[in-house]
Amino acid sequence: MLPSAKSTTVALKALLRRAVGSSIFVGGGVSLVLIFAASVSGFVMFALAARQMEPHSFGSLVVIFNAMGFLGVAVVFGQESLISRSWGEYCETNRPALARGALAFGMTIATVGGAVGALLCLCLWLQFGTYESAWIPVAASLFLLAEALVTFFSRFALVAGNVVVAVLPRDIPCGSRSLPSYCAGATSACI
Repeated sequence: MLPSAKSTTVALKALLRRAVGSSIFVGGGVSLVLIFAASVSGFVMFALAARQMEPHSFGSLVVIFNAMGFLGVAVVFGQESLISRSWGEYCETNRPALARGALAFGMTIATVGGAVGALLCLCLWLQFGTYESAWIPVAASLFLLAEALVTFFSRFALVAGNVVVAVLPRDIPCGSRSLPSYCAGATSACI
């Protein structure tokens, strides 16, 4: 026997009330809105840059920006995934020393990997690359380092803090990308 339309409507309303009251639903919604805003602002940023820059310069910007973004994720060596698993596991099993150790190890790998990647990129670019200004390789290398750190710490903030702390700095192009803002409330969650 099929349920009536009225009982289905009542069940859907109850499900919707429970979902809206859920912190997971609200966090997911906030995350979705922030990621959408970041996408729109990134599109606007590139649209404005395309109108103001010469085609060759804009093409170089896009290639450099995407290459450094890819390398910024690669030089972290998967530590963003490892901290996601380790932090939750160690905090849930009441082993805060191991959680702090996993955080220290991940921060070290992300920082050293980002710094070595940035220096290697800078040296190779200055040796073999062509550039219009000497500041372009320096800026690209600094962006690579920043991208590596943001990749690791935004994932850590998502695990240990909350969605707003993690998504704003990672996805909004002009957002605050400072290390203390990532770790401020996050380390107290397990300690």
